Amino acid sequence: MSDNVLFFVILTLMVVLALAVLSPALKGLFFSDTEKKSHIDHEEELRRILTANLDRLKNDLASGEITEAEFQAEKLDIERRALEECNAPEAGRTGKTTTMTHNRVFGLAVVVMVALLSFAIYARVGVPEIIGILEKTDKVEATEGTEAMEAYLKSNPLDGRAWILMARTYVEEENYYRAAYAYREGRKVQRNIREDVEVMLELGATLLSIGEPTSFREALDVITQAYEKDPNNPKVTQLLIMAAAANHDWATGARELRVLLDTMNPDTPEYLKFSETLKLFEARAADQK
Repeated sequence: MSDNVLFFVILTLMVVLALAVLSPALKGLFFSDTEKKSHIDHEEELRRILTANLDRLKNDLASGEITEAEFQAEKLDIERRALEECNAPEAGRTGKTTTMTHNRVFGLAVVVMVALLSFAIYARVGVPEIIGILEKTDKVEATEGTEAMEAYLKSNPLDGRAWILMARTYVEEENYYRAAYAYREGRKVQRNIREDVEVMLELGATLLSIGEPTSFREALDVITQAYEKDPNNPKVTQLLIMAAAANHDWATGARELRVLLDTMNPDTPEYLKFSETLKLFEARAADQK
């Protein structure tokens, strides 16, 4: 099956799924009464996904991977999107139809709108079938989940988000070569992923973990791109120092260590440790001149 045919099959499934959760009036035109249960199931699924996402955010906050401000921002974004999803099926309740002809015209207009929206979403963030793969990875062994995602990507190579999820799975398995490849593919096929600072940092850390001269150089390039986009991000600064040291770029490492020290409390052991590291970097940078 060609990519174009597969795309339109997926698009059709997305339209059917979207219509299943529209207003009860619209559902009455296209679906039987026995299918109304799908609307309830949809809301229950939304609540489950919302709870899981919030738990993940709390864990990230507790582990220090994100700040309180980032936690609050992402929490609000998750709640907003969940509210929009919950309200979507009720949107069609407003207005009173007068004839069956008007109802059918309205239904046709919605079908066209959802089809166009589905096409835009597919091009932007990938198809929703990947959700099924994510659920599977929670229920089966990691190797089976990996195989399912690999199979999915063979048929959907332009789904950037799926590539990133695949990369993160490889990182958990400490398969850094494949992880780096998956990160590169995800960035190559989707622009918003290519410009995502967090993805740049994840790829940079993966390349550093490979521990080879070529991967060190690529890591420095990628993390430098992240630095250019978000120079005030402490995670970017710390990873840039590591990449600079791995490439013996002592001048860059010393520069970023000074930036890092300016944000630290001078009375802490960490400050003293980084101060000694800065002296070492400055000495080696001087020897390179």
